[in-house]
Amino acid sequence: MTSQPPDAGSRTPAGIIEELYGTGTRGGPNTRAAAHDLGVSRRSVQRWIAAGILPATSPGAGRLAGKHQRHVARQQAAQAARPVSRLWQGLRKTAPDTSPAGMIASLYGTGPRGGPNTRAAAADLGVSQRTVQRWIQSGYLPPDSRPAQQLAAAHQQWASSPAGRRAQLNPRREARLRNRGTSMIFLGKIAISHDPRNNSTRSTTVDISGPAMARILDASLAGDDDSAHAALEHAFGAAFGGSVSLTIGSLTTYQ
Repeated sequence: MTSQPPDAGSRTPAGIIEELYGTGTRGGPNTRAAAHDLGVSRRSVQRWIAAGILPATSPGAGRLAGKHQRHVARQQAAQAARPVSRLWQGLRKTAPDTSPAGMIASLYGTGPRGGPNTRAAAADLGVSQRTVQRWIQSGYLPPDSRPAQQLAAAHQQWASSPAGRRAQLNPRREARLRNRGTSMIFLGKIAISHDPRNNSTRSTTVDISGPAMARILDASLAGDDDSAHAALEHAFGAAFGGSVSLTIGSLTTYQ
């Protein structure tokens, strides 16, 4: 028994092997490296490519599918983190839940029993409720499912929106930052007027007032990272007594 042929636009065995193992000396998928890593013959790998499907009963094919699944999951996690500004990361402290359950709860709320609203998600994404439940149970969004990737893209967009950012910031933490300010540990490049150490990477701690933090938070929560960064540079300028340009490596806020 074999698996069904993949839908149009999904990953074929050739595409999966090339993504994981690169190309061989003749320019096609590197079947030699794949066979060696999966513990099967090179001829078996070539048969999978020729057929365009992975045999459901082959342990080697199962290992390939599993490797690709984990590879895509890592890519999804990296993609979700990449657009987030380092300033916002330091302000929110806790990243949004990017598991299928977390994404569905963020976008569609909870159902009558308190779990993620799978019914609403299924209706919006055009799949069965059972399909959504399988995503949650596996903890993984299948890369070849267009609705699953639609969910991932919608959540990424939500996480960077004002509503998503508001949900990521604890209200008590926000109130403390606005009222008391913070001591911020900054690591990165700092260019200050007439400072001979300009553009060198260094670590420093700067006290930022509540009103200055309020301006930074207002811009960050609105999704305006450029204005938030400018407000941070202005706060550093007030602390250092000059015009400041910052390249953030990492920062930590306390409050």
